[in-house]
Amino acid sequence: MMFMAKRSRFFYTTILFVCILIFFGCDSYHSRKKLATELSSLYNDNLSEFQTIQQYFMSDSLSKRFNFSYRDNKIEIDDGSNQIIIDSINQIKNNMDVYGILIFMKKNKIRIISSNAREGWITFAFKDHKFPCFNFWYRSDFNPDDEYVKQEVENIKNTKTKKWIYILGGGWYIRGVKCF
Repeated sequence: MMFMAKRSRFFYTTILFVCILIFFGCDSYHSRKKLATELSSLYNDNLSEFQTIQQYFMSDSLSKRFNFSYRDNKIEIDDGSNQIIIDSINQIKNNMDVYGILIFMKKNKIRIISSNAREGWITFAFKDHKFPCFNFWYRSDFNPDDEYVKQEVENIKNTKTKKWIYILGGGWYIRGVKCF
């Protein structure tokens, strides 16, 4: 009986320790900086793809959404007025912009790109929450000189607040969000 109590206490102590590590590992200045570096690299290494995404998704007033369903390898494309589901990227080769965006999404494990052109935004979601605690955004009206934005840029260092921004450029930025 004593062995079971020690084993149980050890088990709960281990779980508590792991939970604390996960909690602090998810949202520390180091993890925020690492995330910003990785996503900044993704952005800088793929500027032409980001420009294509921006032009395609903002080209008219319709909301658009591309969704990879990794479970069954289906791709849903919703351009605001039509929705199609395809089995392969090759099925859309006749539209080079969409084809290029889908190749980019697959290569970088982006699960969803959605937009609302009327409101002037685009956002990404990654497969299996590859990068937790953030949103990847484009805003046509993004102003890095706004005082509120400047404060959120400084907040990346303050792990007591969950709201932070890392500016990539050209209206693209990373916004930190609450993990838990």
